[in-house]
Amino acid sequence: MGKDLSGKSLPRIIKGLESQGAETRGLRRGGGGWLIKFPNGEGTTLHRSTSDVRAILNFKATIKRAGLVWPLDKGFNNRKLSA
Repeated sequence: MGKDLSGKSLPRIIKGLESQGAETRGLRRGGGGWLIKFPNGEGTTLHRSTSDVRAILNFKATIKRAGLVWPLDKGFNNRKLSA
């Protein structure tokens, strides 16, 4: 689970969420991460150094509740995304 948020996969996650209509803004103060606003109006943050498995699962659940798809799922690029 922890490997889902490795340094190499973070840009893919951010780009995948943006391709589904999420707005992201990089946070520079206090260690870094991203502020993410979903199309349904809900928002959350994604920290660069997330190693807490529960936090990763909660982040994935937030994405699902917002109606988006986890960008690292197999076949993500082949799925037709709803607007």
